[in-house]
Amino acid sequence: MTEPVVMPREALEALLEDAAERGAKKALSTVGLGDEEAPEHIRGLRDLFAMYRVVRNGALKQIGQGIALVLIGALVLFVSTKIPTKLVHYDRIRLSGGGRQARRRRRGRHSCGGGRGQRAGNVEYRWLDAPADPARGRTGSAG
Repeated sequence: MTEPVVMPREALEALLEDAAERGAKKALSTVGLGDEEAPEHIRGLRDLFAMYRVVRNGALKQIGQGIALVLIGALVLFVSTKIPTKLVHYDRIRLSGGGRQARRRRRGRHSCGGGRGQRAGNVEYRWLDAPADPARGRTGSAG
């Protein structure tokens, strides 16, 4: 059996400190940081990690905002397809001028079908449940 070593506390602390210092120097030299430029290298690594964190957080924020924007757009599209609309518009632009309707438009008299439709510019709006107009061959009020 080995006998226990007895030494003063200060000597034990000095021995442990010396062993820790030698172990740290050996570990730093193993990874290539054993020279005098090691503090600069470590500061550079810290700066690199700090920049990485900034870029990572910014990228994650942008990705999160993009996903949120896509989800909101999909929700708006979904809701807009589920809401029934009764108002349909017909394009009023004619390639060849002429006829009674074109003359009325040129004179500024618009027949709005007794309040069943609205006109804005070259687009005519009609309600789908309005009676059919046999002269035009479409459903909706005469516009």
